[in-house]
Amino acid sequence: MGEVAGIITKGDLQKSPMRMWLFGVLSLIEMQFLRLIRAAYKQDSWTSFISESRLEKAKKFLKDRQQQNEAIDLADCLQFADKGYIVVKSDLFCRVFGGISKGVARDFLKELRYLRDDLAHAQDIITGRWPKIVELAKTAEKLLAACEEIEPESTG
Repeated sequence: MGEVAGIITKGDLQKSPMRMWLFGVLSLIEMQFLRLIRAAYKQDSWTSFISESRLEKAKKFLKDRQQQNEAIDLADCLQFADKGYIVVKSDLFCRVFGGISKGVARDFLKELRYLRDDLAHAQDIITGRWPKIVELAKTAEKLLAACEEIEPESTG
């Protein structure tokens, strides 16, 4: 509560509590992106922001999941990268990312995706890149807070 209660060492970044926390932050960002996309782009009007091949992959995933009687929509079938790409390419960009360029935002989201994949597949996350992980974690928390503050207007 406003004061230092402990420290996190380089070695702690590889342990389960830190990995779960970091994966949780990235999952929450992904959920916020989906919330923003749904609110801003009604009736799947976001589809023009991703490539045809990515859209077809999402449609195939939707069909597979509907055959299992899951009540989902096409947006639920987007991957982390797709959601980030839509946010960066759309009108949501300035509101989510503030004063950075779209190129910097894309690079940051690519780094987050690689980190998310490494965490999800129990890969080493610190060898050769631990200072970068610390910076990504700090920036990811800021991004999450920014997403949580946004109430997008619908664009159709």
